[in-house]
Amino acid sequence: PRVDDGQVRTVVEHIVALVRQGEIGEAEALTGEVKQLGLYVELQQQRWHTADGRAGAVEPFTMSSSRPSANGCGGAPGAEASELPNPSAARPQPVSLASVMREQERGKGGAAGILNPRGEFNCFLSVVVQALWHVRDFRDAVMASEGDDTILCALQETFAGLTAANGAAGAPPQPVSVESLRVALSATDAGARFRLGDMADAAEAFEALLERLRDCGAGRAVGQFEYDMHDSVGGSYPQFVLYANVDDIITTANLQRVPFESALRLVTSDSAVGNRKTGQSPPSVLTLGLVWASSRPPKEQLSHMLDLIDERLDLAKVIGAPDGASAPAQLVGLVCYQASHYCAIVRDEESGTWRQFDDTAVTVVGESWLDVRFKCHSSRYQPALALYQNTREPAFGGGAAEAGGTWANMATRCAARGGITEPSRTPSGGVAAAA
Repeated sequence: PRVDDGQVRTVVEHIVALVRQGEIGEAEALTGEVKQLGLYVELQQQRWHTADGRAGAVEPFTMSSSRPSANGCGGAPGAEASELPNPSAARPQPVSLASVMREQERGKGGAAGILNPRGEFNCFLSVVVQALWHVRDFRDAVMASEGDDTILCALQETFAGLTAANGAAGAPPQPVSVESLRVALSATDAGARFRLGDMADAAEAFEALLERLRDCGAGRAVGQFEYDMHDSVGGSYPQFVLYANVDDIITTANLQRVPFESALRLVTSDSAVGNRKTGQSPPSVLTLGLVWASSRPPKEQLSHMLDLIDERLDLAKVIGAPDGASAPAQLVGLVCYQASHYCAIVRDEESGTWRQFDDTAVTVVGESWLDVRFKCHSSRYQPALALYQNTREPAFGGGAAEAGGTWANMATRCAARGGITEPSRTPSGGVAAAA
C-alpha cells in the first residue's frame, strides 16, 4: 500500500524524536523497517524519499511535490534516487541539546510531567503517579480522604500539583515534584525496597502505595483497584495486580488459538497458583502485571506480546464474576520499561488522546491503540503494567477496536514477520498469533 503524506511525516518526525532522545539504535531499526513500505530516511544526509518520487528534508520536515519516475511507475531505491528533486527548504541548522530540553520541559504534550533530578531515579514512582492520577474516580477519592498519614498527605500534595499544573490557563503545564512522596515511601515498612537514590520496581511501588492507602483509611480510593481472589482450598485474599507470565501467555495463545482475555484466564487459573477465581464483581480498574523473563526480550517476543494485547477485555472472562454477567473494560494506561528506565503511556479521558509521560517530557503518541503499539514496538518498550477500566459504555466514545491492516499495524509487523501481513482473527475477535 502507498504510504500517504501524513504517514510519512509521522514516521520521519518519530525517527527524529528517537535520535534527539539518544535512542540511535531504535531510530536505525525503524528506518530499516519502513524501507519495506517504500520510505527511505537518510539520517546522515538529513533527507528522506519514497519509492514513488516524493522527497524532502528530515528536520524541519519538508515535502516536495510528488512526481512519477521516468518510466511512469513508482521508482526504486538506488540509481534513481539521485534524480529526486531537492527539497525546497534550506538545509536545517543543528539544534542544541539545551533547546531540546527546554522544549520538553515546556510540556509539548499538553500535560504536566514529573521532575526526576539527576541521581534520584524517581521514574519508577513518577509513572505510577501519572497512571493513578489519570483514573479520575481514584484521584477524586484520594483528594477527599482525611487523615495525617504521610503517604496519603504526600500523594494528595502531588495530585494537587498535577491538577493545578494541568488546569493552568495561558501557560504550558509545569512539571511537579514527587520528592515528598518518595521520602514518605522510603520510610514505610516496605522502605527497604525504595531507598532514596536507588532504582526500584514500578509494580512493587504501585502495590505498596495502594496497600498503605488501604491501611490508612483511604479505602474508597483503593477500592477502585482491589478485589478478592479465592483459591482452590477456600481461602481468599485481596489483590491489586493480576500477574501473568509473558512466555505463558504467548504459548497459550499460540497452542490453543484463543484471544488475549482467554489466554489470561487460562494462565492465571493454572493449578500451580491455586485455581484462582474471583468471588465478587471485578474491580473498577483491573491492573494486569506482565512478567518478562528478560529486561531485553527478543524483538519477536515483544512483537508477539504487543500483537496479543487487546484494547478491550471482558473482565468476567479474565477473573470471573459471581453472576456470570459481562464486565467490559477498556485499556487506559500502560507502565513501560526500557533500558533501566520507566515511562507511562496514558489515555486522556476527555480527548481520548494517548500521551507518553517520560519524566518532564510529555508527548502525544496518537489517538488509537495502534499508535501506542507502534510506539512500543519501535522504541522497544516492555509493558509492565496495563490498566483496564471497567465500563459498560465505551470509555472514550470509540467503537469496536480497529482491526489490523492499517498502515501503522502493518509497519509494526514488518521486522518480526518478514513482511506486511494481516493478523488473523479468532471468532471471538482476538488476534491469533502466527504459527
